Amino acid sequence: MDVDPAEGVESRVKTLTMLAEEAMPMGAAHVPWPGFGRVIRDGEGFLYVPRPLHFGTAI
Repeated sequence: MDVDPAEGVESRVKTLTMLAEEAMPMGAAHVPWPGFGRVIRDGEGFLYVPRPLHFGTAI
């Protein structure tokens, strides 16, 4: 829960920007299966691109 909604938005945008600019793989519980992927820029927003699950390989 965000105590300060504006700060919550700022924090999320900062994190998503870092993930997109650094092309960092990410894992999260509340994203589509398999829960690993990347965030990319999509216009003025962001897009989550899931990584297909491959056992025995790095993401």
